[in-house]
Amino acid sequence: MNYKIQIFTLLLFIPAFIFSQTGKISGVVTDKQTGEPLIGASVSVIGINTGAATNLNGEFVILNVPVGAYTLKATYIGYSETKIENIRVSTNITTNVNFKVSSEAVQLQTITIVAERPLIEKNTTNSTSVISRDDITNLPVRTVTDIVGLQAGAVAKDGNIYVRGSRSEGIAYYVDGVLVNNPLLGNAKIQMINNAIEEVQFQAGGYSAEFGGANGGIVSTQSRVGRENYDFSFEVITDNFKKVGSKFLGGYSYGYSEYSFTAGGPLIPSYNKLKFFVAANNSYSRSPAGFYKGYDFKNIYDPGLAALGKADTFNLFRPDGYLTQRGSNT
Repeated sequence: MNYKIQIFTLLLFIPAFIFSQTGKISGVVTDKQTGEPLIGASVSVIGINTGAATNLNGEFVILNVPVGAYTLKATYIGYSETKIENIRVSTNITTNVNFKVSSEAVQLQTITIVAERPLIEKNTTNSTSVISRDDITNLPVRTVTDIVGLQAGAVAKDGNIYVRGSRSEGIAYYVDGVLVNNPLLGNAKIQMINNAIEEVQFQAGGYSAEFGGANGGIVSTQSRVGRENYDFSFEVITDNFKKVGSKFLGGYSYGYSEYSFTAGGPLIPSYNKLKFFVAANNSYSRSPAGFYKGYDFKNIYDPGLAALGKADTFNLFRPDGYLTQRGSNT
């Protein structure tokens, strides 16, 4: 029985290994005073137990780094330990980080540098927008569709995205590297929990051949992963304090509530190489009022029958209005 449980547990982790999207970190380590490259310097990513050593030119490359923000550390014999914080790694993008380290004769204590986000991403040749978890937290919207709709070249309308005049079904949606388009309608088949998103990457054109079946754009969503420290969050959004339609705090109650919970960290407290992340969300609307667009069709008939003198005409009219009593629970 135990071996069956072990096999089942292993199968649960297979999708994460196959479809996880990662980035790359590269750079150069040099002497701060002379500018000479340091050969064999150690560069490591704190918290995920990965790193690299510099080559003859002082260059290093760290592959398969999960999406997120990290602190990098450079060490070399005879030189002070140097850290650079807030290094953000994005899916399929190379992040450049250069170290200038001081000899211990000049500086004894650890040097910590806080990196700034570049205004222009030099490692992307196409139109790419990267929206990180910190950005999403500060945005006044909650779905991937609305987030992408705020980017240049994209318009969000009625739950669909239109890129530079393309049709809504011309967008390819990826979640953790897996295509999630609805094969019938062409839109996204699933939606990510807002608090479980690490990054949303939007490409409006010029993307590589690895992305197929997308004439409009690419929307790639990366989920959060567990880190070396435990992290828990709970969020509540509600206006269910009064009856639907009642005025409250300068507005009106729509009977809407949303609850989100996330948890992540080491699976075993004393062993942080195996980590977990889980998220749960519940959205509840008691009686939302949804607007619908009316229609007005006059003198509709079949031209073929009209040529035979057998056509019958009819008129359809429905005014614009609101639909009520459409409660939902997701």
